Amino acid sequence: MSAVLITAAITNSTVDFKRRTDNLAVTTASGNIDYRIVSVASGSETTFTFDTNIGNAGYAYVKNLDGTNYVDLGFATTVYPLRLKAGQVALFPITPAQSALYMLANTAACRVEIMVHEA
Repeated sequence: MSAVLITAAITNSTVDFKRRTDNLAVTTASGNIDYRIVSVASGSETTFTFDTNIGNAGYAYVKNLDGTNYVDLGFATTVYPLRLKAGQVALFPITPAQSALYMLANTAACRVEIMVHEA
């Protein structure tokens, strides 16, 4: 077992609101991560299947690298409850059985940065 430390911060300068999760310790079976930058198509779903080294998924970090288009994101084919606007970032826990993310870009292909941490 190894501990992975993840830090997340949220700042809203309009209302001077700041929240930070300092060193969220996640105990993992190993230090395995799956990190890639992928091209997400528009008009047809792109499936990001986790590397086989990720035995049990724990956390996912996803960033839309596009400057114009949004990317819809989900945990099952054709079901996209999350939307990342241009440049947006998301960090979220995922169930250990999850083995893929499903994405669809708005009007043009987008590059998306993804990092999945093992649970």
